[in-house]
Amino acid sequence: MEIYNKLFNRLNPDDLLLTGNKRLIPFLQKTYAHYQQKQKKQIWSTPKFFTFTHWLETLWEKQFIEETGFSLRLLNKHQECVLWQTIIQQSTYFFLDTAHTAKKAQEAWQLVQQTQLDYRSPLFKQCNETETWQTWANHFVNLCQSQAYIDLSSVINHLILLFNKKILNPPQRIFLIGFNEINPQYQKLLGVLQELHCHIDHYAPIYPSAKPQRLRLSDKETECHNMALWTYQSWRQGKKNIGCVIPNLVEQRTHLLNTFTDLFTELAPQSINPPPFNIAAGNPLSEFTLIQTATHILSLESINAFPKINQLLRSPYVGGSQQEQSQRAQLDIYLRCTAENKLSLDQLLKLSQQQACPLFSHLITHLIHLIKKYPIHFLAKPSFWSDYFAKKLYALSWPGERVLISSEFQLLERWSELLTQLASLDFILGEISHAEALQQLHELIANTLFQTKTLHEPPIQVLGLLDTAGMYFDALWVMGLDDRTWPAAAKPNPFIPYALQRTYQIPYASSEREYYFASMLTKKLRACAKTLIFSHAAQHLDQILCPSVLIKSIPETELSDLSLPSYQTFAKKIMVSQQWEYYTEESVAIADADSFSAGTQLLQSQAACPFQAFARWRLKARFQPFPQNGLNARERGILLHQILEQFWNKVKNQETLLALTPRALHQHINTAINYSLNLFSKKRPLVFKTHFINLERQRLQSLLNNLIDLEKQRPTFRQTQHENKRQLTLGKLLLSLRIDRLDQLNPMESMIIDYKTGKPSKIDWLEERCDYPQLPLYCLSYPETVRSFAILHLRSNKMTLQGISAEETALKQLTPLKKLKTSVVLNHWPDLLKHWQASLEKLAIEFQQGITQVNPKQGAHTCRDCDLQLLCRINSLQLNVTVS
Repeated sequence: MEIYNKLFNRLNPDDLLLTGNKRLIPFLQKTYAHYQQKQKKQIWSTPKFFTFTHWLETLWEKQFIEETGFSLRLLNKHQECVLWQTIIQQSTYFFLDTAHTAKKAQEAWQLVQQTQLDYRSPLFKQCNETETWQTWANHFVNLCQSQAYIDLSSVINHLILLFNKKILNPPQRIFLIGFNEINPQYQKLLGVLQELHCHIDHYAPIYPSAKPQRLRLSDKETECHNMALWTYQSWRQGKKNIGCVIPNLVEQRTHLLNTFTDLFTELAPQSINPPPFNIAAGNPLSEFTLIQTATHILSLESINAFPKINQLLRSPYVGGSQQEQSQRAQLDIYLRCTAENKLSLDQLLKLSQQQACPLFSHLITHLIHLIKKYPIHFLAKPSFWSDYFAKKLYALSWPGERVLISSEFQLLERWSELLTQLASLDFILGEISHAEALQQLHELIANTLFQTKTLHEPPIQVLGLLDTAGMYFDALWVMGLDDRTWPAAAKPNPFIPYALQRTYQIPYASSEREYYFASMLTKKLRACAKTLIFSHAAQHLDQILCPSVLIKSIPETELSDLSLPSYQTFAKKIMVSQQWEYYTEESVAIADADSFSAGTQLLQSQAACPFQAFARWRLKARFQPFPQNGLNARERGILLHQILEQFWNKVKNQETLLALTPRALHQHINTAINYSLNLFSKKRPLVFKTHFINLERQRLQSLLNNLIDLEKQRPTFRQTQHENKRQLTLGKLLLSLRIDRLDQLNPMESMIIDYKTGKPSKIDWLEERCDYPQLPLYCLSYPETVRSFAILHLRSNKMTLQGISAEETALKQLTPLKKLKTSVVLNHWPDLLKHWQASLEKLAIEFQQGITQVNPKQGAHTCRDCDLQLLCRINSLQLNVTVS
């Protein structure tokens, strides 16, 4: 960059170059290297580049090391914030968010120091907020003095004294580059250095003249897309230093990343190279999976919620994850089927040993030993907890045996730095609990932004407004300069008197101050590129936007003048490439349908959606939800079926039931319940504890008593069979039936009853694709004797029957055949059986022929109760089905 050649020509080895921001340093280093290469040099010494803050820290550390009597401890930014937070927590005022309040209090202290205000001024007593902060500030100063702490804002005042006393020697020359403004505290220090014959040079490079353009785009998304297109075009034209500037970069980062990735991702194999762009805003450390796994491990206790255990089993960052991937998946499924929603580590260890996960069980053994070593209320210093956290991660072999990529290595290094920062809080926090230490670590993680470092700076830089100071570009696009965004709105600090903020023009204090700063920055932006575009959106949501007053004077140009290509997502690129993959939705018939057997739910799935039946019965796809407290609805239904089977096996019929004394009836009910609970407790020992069994027994006793009252009121019946197993062939499919109950009403007529514990709903028994084919199938298996059927809804608040009968019966809940509202002609019961035979056989033939279309019968309503959306991809197939 030739604009800095004049500066580089003047540099001596001892010169110091201070920059206004970190991002300018690699830019200057790269520019200096190019300058030396043009001078035909092969070896050269790089000048000393520092930010102002880093230089001050370096001076202080040097003095701290060299002077044995120099005992003031410099607080880093986080230590200072924790100290403010401690002071606020000890005050008489209550704050919902002390962490946020501490940041604002710390910011107020820094602004007061930078502006050289006296925090003890009576002006701070004019309102409660500022007076409260003044009290905190006094406490902060006293604490720093008594404990020999010093914060970075106060370091400058001490350094001024050290320079005046000739304890520190100033550099011969300082070059200031890329400063938008210099605060009064820095000015005072620079003035002292000048008095000590240090030459201060505010270097302002002379930029070539540029003719900026102004663009008006319809909305913010269109603005972003066109900026990305222009950037892509400029890069393709060979420009090597391209800038994109966004006022609210952090908020826009995700959208910008998606847009640029879409645009710059090529179909060619070489597209695996690193992208040619870099977005200056990092992501919070908490968003990275490697760090999420670490914090997850550190939160593990003796007893944990099941999702924590699930994440542990599935994480690639836990030791042995690659070797035991299949076994851990099987263990996960087993736990979902047998465990409760909370699981102890001891239980997890036992089950992992039973399910053949030796590596995992070995890790859990180490973890249990470590957790038991230190009780939950154990108090220790942060450095102890930092070491403990490292041991806890080591116990589970985090971050695993997989070879880490560059970004993961950098994350690992950043994590080590955070643990060191946590350990550095010893002298501030003293002894704290495990929970408090973990909270401190979480705050560190939340406040840390991470961005992967690359070996070479890419040619395209996506920056915030303040990042551009001192830089020069071949081409630059500044977006988002509408009248609501630029100048930025004032954000005065609540802990500094507003009058003082306005008088001393403290940053963010007033709209006048923000206008002045924005004007200065816009003026610099207008000169820092050969090709320059300013843009704004005409509308955002329902807001009409105008160009910022600071860019109104720039001539407006039309988007068409830029001759940009059309915006294409990566998916669109694939489509227009015409490299089509042809897919034919062919049916895959069952090769040997005669040997294929299934239950009645197969036809229920086929009726609901052909793909659902294919996935569940041919692919054996099953979703297993997380365990819940106690039993889920399906398990409660199975348990109730078992109890009723036991009860009626003993009681047999209604006559016996009516003859039972209350005591005998109670004994029969309890015997059936206890027998079934005992069977279930063997299958689910983690669930069936004494307290749960007692509660479940009470619930079931109440339910059965209500059911018995209903059974006593029914017309005479004799129960003949319970949980009867039968087989029925439809087409070539052999279906296995399990009939809950068959009541003989008279020697020539029977009634099928199906138990349901769910909420009753209206059922159309005659539609072609029946929602509930079980009962029609049961009736088809008894064509000679069955003349009625019913669903018995077992609900604690109300027992109801719902079904159809051939003729009028004493059971008014059953609808006689002749009263059915249907377009099908049904004069007699055999007509109904014939209709069912045809419709159900059609479903069976569909299935055996391999009809697998994604075609939910009732759209979103069908999909709501299905767990196969990830497999069928119904939303991406554009079937006008919205699944929530």
